[in-house]
Amino acid sequence: MTAPEISIVTAAYNSANYIKRTLESVQQQTINKSRIEHIVVDDGSTDRTAEIVESFGASYVHLVKNEQNSGDGTVSCNQGIEQAEGEYIVILDSDDEFLPSLVEREVNILATHNRHRFRLP
Repeated sequence: MTAPEISIVTAAYNSANYIKRTLESVQQQTINKSRIEHIVVDDGSTDRTAEIVESFGASYVHLVKNEQNSGDGTVSCNQGIEQAEGEYIVILDSDDEFLPSLVEREVNILATHNRHRFRLP
């Protein structure tokens, strides 16, 4: 299997009220889904966040579950980034939505200007 080109990282904590819309906004992207992975890090939610993500059923959505809340969303975001395999990383908050062509447009701009992701050792 080829690594995805784009990794979308979402840190979520008690996001059951809006995570479905976030996931749907990724599903509606105009870019070919084989080019993306969506890593959702559930940071110890006590609501149905993980259940909603797991039931979404898209092969490119990967759930990472933390048993306890870190108390800091950047910890979860960094955890998702560490697991990302894409050349580009896009951060999407769990209560936000992307316009349908956003990811494709961003990747095209980055590719045009030769901007690449750098991995730290």
